[in-house]
Formats: sequence, structure tokens, C-alpha cells
Amino acid sequence: MIVPVFLPHLGCHTRCTYCNQQLITDVKDTDLGTVIGKTLNAHQGPYEVGLFAGNIFGIEPDQLRRLFAHFEGYRERIANFRVSTKPVSMRNETLEILKANRVTVIELGIPTFNDKVLSRLNRRHSAQDLISS
Repeated sequence: MIVPVFLPHLGCHTRCTYCNQQLITDVKDTDLGTVIGKTLNAHQGPYEVGLFAGNIFGIEPDQLRRLFAHFEGYRERIANFRVSTKPVSMRNETLEILKANRVTVIELGIPTFNDKVLSRLNRRHSAQDLISS
């Protein structure tokens, strides 16, 4: 089972034209600990945690460590993590943090392979960025 945790706009440095993640996810609380607790307390383990609706690669390493620290009290229930992110460059330090926290799936999201449309959507990446990632 995948338990989704929605992190609206976390790590996004710009907002895509079509994106209003607070509306889409109905997550209004900005306290990550509260969001994570409400979500995980509703499920028994073991489960996979999916971190969605942000840009994990855009999160500064210290903030990414703090994000994963919110899961400490649930580690015995969590089999692994999966993350959804934009196909943008990633720091080696970010990769090490993801490995250390048992991230086993990285989903690179791209709504189209048309660079002109990507630009109009304010995605700030190209189709080639997905191929290069």
C-alpha cells in the first residue's frame, strides 16, 4: 500500500501556470509535522510513503533532512519512500539523503515533451532535462 503525503509547492521555486496544489490536494496546513501525522496515523504498517506535489530536488539539503525527521516516529511502519519531482538537476547531497531515508522510487514528472508548451506552463525545464536526468 502507498500512503500519499502531499507537500504543496515544497521545493517549487516558481508556480506552474496550471498548478494550485493547495486547492488540488486540500492540504491547508503548512506545518509538515501536522500534515504527516494526520496522514500516517490513519494507517497501520507496513506501507510505502509517497511524497507528492512538490519538487524534492528543489529542496535545500537541510530542509530535506528536516522533512524526513518528521517521519522518525513512524519508521517501524514505513517500508520505504517514493518521491515525485521535476526533472531538474539534483545535488549529490540530495541523493545521499534520499538513499539514507530508503527512497526506492523517484518519479520524474513532465506534462509534455513539447518545449514551447513547457515554457508556457512555466515549468522551467525542457524535454531534454528529462532525458538527461
